[in-house]
Amino acid sequence: MEAIETLFKAFTFALTGVPATIFVSLVAVIIGTFVGLLFALMKKSDNKIISGISKAYIEIVRGTPMIVQALIVAFGIPAFLQSNDIMFKWPDLIIPALLVCGLNSAAYMAEVIRGG
Repeated sequence: MEAIETLFKAFTFALTGVPATIFVSLVAVIIGTFVGLLFALMKKSDNKIISGISKAYIEIVRGTPMIVQALIVAFGIPAFLQSNDIMFKWPDLIIPALLVCGLNSAAYMAEVIRGG
């Protein structure tokens, strides 16, 4: 009986994260669509510099795991800035989550849009 109680408590605790998950997902789709469209258009550009920037971004973001991107943005960038005497800390960790999910989604969305 105690195991079921513990399982129920864990499940109800996990449910408290559902609104944040839905929020991050919706914002990521919105960011991904608009930024992805921008990168798809950049990749189709005749300008080799603009096209190259887009190709590099898409390949780097699609080629690295999202957890690595999240750790770099959430903890690596603030640590790097602080080591260079620039005081920076995310006011809330949902901000890097929104950035990473949105920009990761944009890389995949750019290929979807470009591919037709």
